[in-house]
Amino acid sequence: MIAPRPLLVASASEDKWAGPENEFLGAKAVGEVYRLYGFAGIPDAATFPADNTPLFCDRVGYYVREGKHDVTSEDWRNVIGFIRRQ
Repeated sequence: MIAPRPLLVASASEDKWAGPENEFLGAKAVGEVYRLYGFAGIPDAATFPADNTPLFCDRVGYYVREGKHDVTSEDWRNVIGFIRRQ
């Protein structure tokens, strides 16, 4: 229901309850819906990124940072960076 609005999924490497790898797969899967609206999502060939390496695409973004479940200054930097791209 969010497409075609921008979507950023943020993870923390030690947040195993959330499952960062599965959050990434979910962010990647929504690309099919975004393509219906003419926007690129995370490419099908993309692999799970390294910690602290944001993957910002046309309208969908994903990043995983080191650490536990929390909201940090690193999170805010990535959120603002993603918003500025939009």
